[in-house]
Amino acid sequence: NAIDNTEATIAAYQAIIDKLEASNVELEAQLAELQAQLDSLVAHKQNVINELNSIKTSDSERNTTVSLFAGFKMDIAQHFMVGLEAGTDLGNIKIGDNSKKELEIRGGTGFYALARTGVNLSNFTVYGQAGLMTRKYDMTYNGTFVKEHNGGQNITSAIYGLGVEARITDSLAVFTEYNHISSIDKLETNLIKASIKSDQIKVGSRFYFGL
Repeated sequence: NAIDNTEATIAAYQAIIDKLEASNVELEAQLAELQAQLDSLVAHKQNVINELNSIKTSDSERNTTVSLFAGFKMDIAQHFMVGLEAGTDLGNIKIGDNSKKELEIRGGTGFYALARTGVNLSNFTVYGQAGLMTRKYDMTYNGTFVKEHNGGQNITSAIYGLGVEARITDSLAVFTEYNHISSIDKLETNLIKASIKSDQIKVGSRFYFGL
């Protein structure tokens, strides 16, 4: 009886050992599966980081818009002037091409306000100006591992530049300007933050009405 009881005990212990070994095999399989998933997530994260670091957009886009504006000009001395101007920049602009896996940014109508000061030289005025512009932008990127879209965001930009105006008559002048526009706010999605910088060449005419 003692021998039988010992053998039964050994068999019971062996059954427990076999069960534990089977459980261990199952746990090892689960751990291997979790490790594979973890490795996949780590690889995906690195792919996302690499793609984010390689995102680019075109730096040679050209867009044409039309501006409507109003303001005033005041001569404060024989050869000096100051003025204010507010206006709207009509037309859509586009930077980058999403179909080429570039960061694509689209902008709608812009609104701006400028302060201006300059020097009067005979029938010409040379002036500098600075102010703010606001425009709604939409940003899209459809890459291999990164797909982002922000759905539209109002961005405030600083605008400053130089211009030359030629007086044709007492009430009509033509002008040309160079302005640099640099966003103050960041255009953002969950993964992407972008600053917007552009150079603007403006040619137009101004009509003056005396008070």
